[in-house]
Amino acid sequence: MLMRVIALFIDQERGKESLITVTRVMLSKDLHKAEIGLSVLPDTLSAEALVFVNRKKRLLPNFLRKHTSINRLPQLDFVLDRGEVNRKRIDDLL
Repeated sequence: MLMRVIALFIDQERGKESLITVTRVMLSKDLHKAEIGLSVLPDTLSAEALVFVNRKKRLLPNFLRKHTSINRLPQLDFVLDRGEVNRKRIDDLL
């Protein structure tokens, strides 16, 4: 559920020059931190997309409170998920 709501937030906030997809949300065992993996197309805009979501991150807690029933929100950290890029490189090499 958290992944879907974060994806909705990013989709509503992002510009149309890139496609930002939430690929995973990894919660720590104590539920204090959440690492959110992002995939960006085109890949050349990955750095800009990461800057964008980190800039918008301050708006996310209110959005999550409005769209979920989570009482205590974890610290949110966005990272680039290089899995898709790596899979494409392997396919190209084969």
